[in-house]
Amino acid sequence: MKVMLLMYMTLGLTPALLPAGETNKIACSFGKGGWNPSEWMFVKRRDMSGRSEWRQDSDFIANDGTHTSMVFTKKHKGDIKVSVSMAFVDRMAPSIVIVSKLGTAADGANVFDEHVEIVLWDEGVNIWHLHTVDGKSLWELSAFAKFKLTKNNPYTLEAVKRGKELSVRVDGHVFGYRDSTLPEEYYVGITGSEGVNRFYSFAVQDAQELK
Repeated sequence: MKVMLLMYMTLGLTPALLPAGETNKIACSFGKGGWNPSEWMFVKRRDMSGRSEWRQDSDFIANDGTHTSMVFTKKHKGDIKVSVSMAFVDRMAPSIVIVSKLGTAADGANVFDEHVEIVLWDEGVNIWHLHTVDGKSLWELSAFAKFKLTKNNPYTLEAVKRGKELSVRVDGHVFGYRDSTLPEEYYVGITGSEGVNRFYSFAVQDAQELK
């Protein structure tokens, strides 16, 4: 039976860098019992008054159709590959997020102040850059690729960050671009938005290990 996952992630949690000598590796399933909610923290947009919870299913977590986002609590450093298995129920828009700056809302919640959002939808992939000016969020479309994807079909979306270059792969399609704003230290996570999105697994590895 599907239930609402009332996660106990602490909004005031102070994230830390991965300890010296430890790699960027993360791997988990979002199926029931396959991940630890205490290793993640919710983040919301500055224009949101509240937040939505994930719904836990046997094989995945899902949003309720509105914006739900979380990042791994430990910061990453250097070059990485992020792989997330995801699906959209209608047309859009599950995402990988690479977060260079978090802020704090008046209610104490974590909010996005600057991040890159790699968005899957039925017409391909959009990459957005969000930054905050005078307390307002500004969105810029940094890159995109157009191709057909189908709803209710799990895809593995991969993003590889190497310095100021970001490359994306999904369903046999590959594209990349350069972005001077890509940080050296950052958080990584997922966002469900603009429809019901499902997330099945999440993995991070050092890009130096890639062939």
